[in-house]
Amino acid sequence: MPFKLNTMLMTMTAFLLIGGTIAAPTALDVSKPNTDGKLITEISGGPYSGDLTWFDTGLGACGRWNVDTDYIAAVSHIVFDREARGTNPNNNGLCGQKIHIQRGGRTVEATVVDRCEGCKENDIDVTPSLFQQFGNLDRGRMDVIWWWN
Repeated sequence: MPFKLNTMLMTMTAFLLIGGTIAAPTALDVSKPNTDGKLITEISGGPYSGDLTWFDTGLGACGRWNVDTDYIAAVSHIVFDREARGTNPNNNGLCGQKIHIQRGGRTVEATVVDRCEGCKENDIDVTPSLFQQFGNLDRGRMDVIWWWN
């Protein structure tokens, strides 16, 4: 009986080691930058539900200077980083894409120009002017739905 148990344990251990080795490259492929020019994100997708927050503008991840009166948005780092084109974020496939943001029957269009490090996957960070289309800046955060144009 001990021989069969040891043989079974060795077989299971070998299977797990080989299985882990085979599965590892697949897991690593997910983190590789997107270099084929095709978008991974379904830009006709949505609607998504997330929090809307606002930020003070400046130089965005897409390499453009922005001002508080622009109707622009930063998508979450999770969404943005899926579309990385090498190491330069200015070349991200989401830069310049349009989204619609909706709350309480009001819909506003925004252009993606930045990356939000503190956002959850479906959160959107926008300029003060755009945020004020849905509520007072003092509110700081509100739930919205949004989709790619």
